[in-house]
Amino acid sequence: MRICRDGDSGATLATNGWPLGISCRHCDHRYFLTARQLQAHKYDRRALRRLPLVCSCGACDLALYLIEAPGDLAAFLTADVVGAAA
Repeated sequence: MRICRDGDSGATLATNGWPLGISCRHCDHRYFLTARQLQAHKYDRRALRRLPLVCSCGACDLALYLIEAPGDLAAFLTADVVGAAA
């Protein structure tokens, strides 16, 4: 798993095959969104870091993580992530 970078787009998520991990820096709520939920496709040029996402607590200060392996799902939910303070 890695934190999203400026060059990551909807196409990155759509071709990756794994959900996007989202962590609120305000309340530490964690959840996943799939490419389908974000309507991402292989030609999607929207920057993931610029998507208008809001946590259920109302905060917009979110960390986005690209999941890249099965073990990343559990690690993300238990807050065992690299670069969590980034």
